[in-house]
Amino acid sequence: MAWTVEFRPSAENDIALIFDHLVQSHLDFGHDTASAISLASGRINSIVQNRQRIAVAPERGGRILNNNHTYRHLTIERTIYWFTLDKVRQIIQIEAIFHGGQDHLQHMLARLTGKEP
Repeated sequence: MAWTVEFRPSAENDIALIFDHLVQSHLDFGHDTASAISLASGRINSIVQNRQRIAVAPERGGRILNNNHTYRHLTIERTIYWFTLDKVRQIIQIEAIFHGGQDHLQHMLARLTGKEP
């Protein structure tokens, strides 16, 4: 049985935030709105598609233990995916997504401790 990959609602929210950030960045660099949206959409599509690469070897990446849960993080093309594994059902649940130079460890620690702004 092959592993499947699912996004948790928190990861879906992260994707929306990354999209907004990318659009604004492209606008700040002088692109017109249509171009900024197109470029950001392309990057988001890549982020969404790259999640499947985790399923090839789901036990790789850094591990963080928190409250009897094992969280893993893996960087693929400047995007950091935080995920958990359901080994019985062979499901990879993407818990969070960070992009570029974000301090993903600090952000994830805040999420796990309920101290995220």
